[in-house]
Amino acid sequence: MEFQYSINRKMHNKNRKASDDYHWELVRSETNVLLEHILAGHAICPAVLKDYSKVRNLENFKRSQLFMIDIDNADKDGKKIKLGYFGFDDAQNDQFIRRNGLLLYTTPSHTEDWHKFRIVFFSNKRIYDKEEYKQLITKLIHAYNSDPSTSSGATYFYGNTEALYVTYENELDISLVQRMSDNRTEQSDFEEEARHTYNGNITKELAKQMLSAIGPMPGYDVWFQCVSATGNYFDKNEAIDLVNEWSPDKNQGTEYKIEHRYKKFGIGTLIYHAKKAGFDISQLPRSMKKKKENYNELKTHDGFEYSDLGNSRRLIAKYGANLKYNNTDGNWYRWNGTCWLKDEKNHVFEYTKLIVDELKIVDFNSPSANDQVRHFKKSGDRSRLTSMLALAETVPGISKLTTDFDQDHYKINLQNVVYDLKTDTTKPHDRELLQTKLMPIDYE
Repeated sequence: MEFQYSINRKMHNKNRKASDDYHWELVRSETNVLLEHILAGHAICPAVLKDYSKVRNLENFKRSQLFMIDIDNADKDGKKIKLGYFGFDDAQNDQFIRRNGLLLYTTPSHTEDWHKFRIVFFSNKRIYDKEEYKQLITKLIHAYNSDPSTSSGATYFYGNTEALYVTYENELDISLVQRMSDNRTEQSDFEEEARHTYNGNITKELAKQMLSAIGPMPGYDVWFQCVSATGNYFDKNEAIDLVNEWSPDKNQGTEYKIEHRYKKFGIGTLIYHAKKAGFDISQLPRSMKKKKENYNELKTHDGFEYSDLGNSRRLIAKYGANLKYNNTDGNWYRWNGTCWLKDEKNHVFEYTKLIVDELKIVDFNSPSANDQVRHFKKSGDRSRLTSMLALAETVPGISKLTTDFDQDHYKINLQNVVYDLKTDTTKPHDRELLQTKLMPIDYE
């Protein structure tokens, strides 16, 4: 099984000079040679570059069959995460990787206490369109909560002369990736609702019934999700008893699996898989407290609900003073300090990304931490970013008409002040005047 990719022999482990980026070369090889380059410390770019270019950038992307994702187990500030930590051993036990992965290897920053590694997939289809490539790898990034900055087809990855590695030699059916996001969203949405509806009401006996419905051999991924959910909901000894009665681990032992469980799966995960297996969840006792609809009382990290509407409110709270939406011409306008300019380059869309980036900062001692992590994972989709803007367009104070702008014709907007023709006075530039025109002269 041969494939093409680009390597850079000038880069060694994490040592890189700016001039090194002009020394990329095309390679065709099997997995063992790719691994040799990694272990030699060479940097890898999964793309074939145009005209065998030695310059690596997105414009030179020609095609790729390799997908590489970075597992850093870090938040936005580079701090080690607790919720959703995915270790190198977890990856080796992940059924999707075992069946569809090409290679795992640790990065130069990997330590025993803080696992950092890469997952490499080989697609059964060559991807020629860089936007299609980005959409596909973004689904893999979301599935494994990996570094979102590696979604470009021209991303490069450092080698590691001391890497730990595991090879699988599998070919990934790209249709599995195309369906991945929808399935994940369905499960995460159900889990979030179930956590509010049933949390605190699931007894050991009910858990036993659900595990029985799932069956002792549901596939490793589902098995370990259920083990993790059980371990996160019940105390350790109760969880071990439940798993041992249901489907014990005969290799490393149930206690080991409970201790090394995924922290991100709660009781909603167990209910989800039981429902999929045919268990009647209507028999489960629901919480007596109805979920509050008053958003002012919601316990979120910032007081805004975890939804597209909540994100639009975050956007307005953070950037609303400098944003207007013109319903007449359908454009956003931004305040530049002197006047309101039409946002022709769509800078406002970048603000939505910054709002999502802030959701990555999680206080894991907060009761809303799990909800925030789930919401963050969904909020980065383009449809969610677009929805955030669409909901903000109609907010009073943000929503305007063309006739709302430039109403006072006696106030002339100059480069350094606003000059009032009626009173022969000046005043500082003012957002509230809604001026879109600026005369390129100073008042003297």
